[in-house]
Amino acid sequence: MKRKKVYEQEQIERFFNLLKIFTSLVFAIAIIMIVVLIISSTPGKAFRSFFIGPLDSPRHLGTIMENMTPLLFTGVATCLLFASGEVVLGGEGSLFLGAFLTAIVTTKLQLPNGIAYILVSLLASMLGGMVVSAVSIIAKNKFNAEPFVFSLLFNYIVYYSCNYLLNYKVKDPDYIGIATYAFASEAKFPSLIKNTSVSIAFFIGLAVVLIGWFIMYKTKLGYRASLVKNNRNYAVNMGVNASKVALITTLIGGAIAGLGGCMEMLGKFSRFYWMQGPGYGWDGFMLVTLSNNNPIFIPFAAFFLGYIRTGATVMNIFADIPYELINAIQAIMVLMIASKGMFGKLQQRITRENAERRQALKDENAEKEVIA
Repeated sequence: MKRKKVYEQEQIERFFNLLKIFTSLVFAIAIIMIVVLIISSTPGKAFRSFFIGPLDSPRHLGTIMENMTPLLFTGVATCLLFASGEVVLGGEGSLFLGAFLTAIVTTKLQLPNGIAYILVSLLASMLGGMVVSAVSIIAKNKFNAEPFVFSLLFNYIVYYSCNYLLNYKVKDPDYIGIATYAFASEAKFPSLIKNTSVSIAFFIGLAVVLIGWFIMYKTKLGYRASLVKNNRNYAVNMGVNASKVALITTLIGGAIAGLGGCMEMLGKFSRFYWMQGPGYGWDGFMLVTLSNNNPIFIPFAAFFLGYIRTGATVMNIFADIPYELINAIQAIMVLMIASKGMFGKLQQRITRENAERRQALKDENAEKEVIA
């Protein structure tokens, strides 16, 4: 009789995480189809717009890439913000401040050329993002503040501070609405696809994915962060400075999120007019959930979100389906993936049976050694 294979616990957990993600994606698409059938008077047209629309023209493909670009940055940033086990929600504030500082650099400074504008904008946005994200870890180390709550509330301090400066210090009085002066034209990234805002920012985002993966899985910092995340007491007993590791990974994550704000401004906008966060930082949490906290899977998760959002936009234009449907589906999908009860009993049973097979194998090997 063939013996069943014995698996490592990590392999079992990885399998069920992937199963949760796949099931949630299928369930989300099924809900979309059911809702469309119920509320649409032209379901065939709605389905075609949603599933085929994002691929039916270069412009729609470019829209997918546009939607993906900020998600690449905030997804990797959130992976690093969560790398040491601390739940730091500073990605949204980091991206927002990075975008605002880019606007300041490109409207208020007199620099010699476009390269200078871009380099100074990159530096300013990354430094701003580092400050926003790292302040919650500093508060924990100094005052034992809870990073989750502190980072969440600190985002609002960033929003309202930037709103004040935008309204009273850097607003263009001749522009209809509240916005900065137009960015220096030489600082803007040129479009790579006609009638879209796809720029080099997309490819910088892909490079950031590789950098984030390398940091988390190929460096001592990443290894120490995983030790701290999995068992902080064990890591400390092994000589790892858990507070320092958390601070460094958070600084890097904040810098990447801030860089994402810079890329959005230089690649897509001509003025800064955000009065609140665009939501990309919160999308980072969804991407981490979809990618199982592995940066290398962030592009696939970002493509999925970019695709369904582009499909929702096309469906909203050409069919009678509201765009808000997709936001509701995304929330359901994240709740399903994050649910510990989903496949929980099955996972416990397989884990128990695997442990029994492992023990039986150990006993058999011990018996053979005694006989020998």
